[in-house]
Amino acid sequence: MARTPCQRLNRMLFALGDGNIAVLAVSWVEFRGRTAARRFRDISDTYGTGQFNDEMLDAIAEIAAWAPRP
Repeated sequence: MARTPCQRLNRMLFALGDGNIAVLAVSWVEFRGRTAARRFRDISDTYGTGQFNDEMLDAIAEIAAWAPRP
């Protein structure tokens, strides 16, 4: 994807809980055309392609620090 960069990337983390806490990471990625978007989806849908990075893990750890202990 280095040859076909995205035009826009937005990410959010949601903390969901009912006594237990789950963190949901959502990304919205926009490309110039369907071909680039399809290539990106094919890569991201492949297991082991590295879905998490340090920034995301830091954010998850910060949310976990706020969560009450069971």
